[in-house]
Amino acid sequence: MIRTNGKNKRKDNEIIKQKFPKSKLERNKGITLIALVITIIVLLILAGISIRALTGENGLLTMAEAAREETKKAEIKEAIDLVIMDEMAKNYDKDKSEWLQELAEKIQE
Repeated sequence: MIRTNGKNKRKDNEIIKQKFPKSKLERNKGITLIALVITIIVLLILAGISIRALTGENGLLTMAEAAREETKKAEIKEAIDLVIMDEMAKNYDKDKSEWLQELAEKIQE
């Protein structure tokens, strides 16, 4: 045990601090400014990458728009094919030139 005589309290306190240093948890309270700045920079970089991935030339939104247009074209083509198949089934025994003429008229309607 360390004995102090009261006269040299400051010197005694320094000796006590040297012999019994504070634990790392007590010495490192809170987040340093550097850690905070680095964290903010990393978050900004991630946000920039995410925005670029969404809105870029090959981004998700652009690709979704292109897929929607292709789907509409495929739906129209399928509807036309269904009409053609239906007409072919109804008019199996007719002459093909007459049938194609009638089909062209129906499609124009």
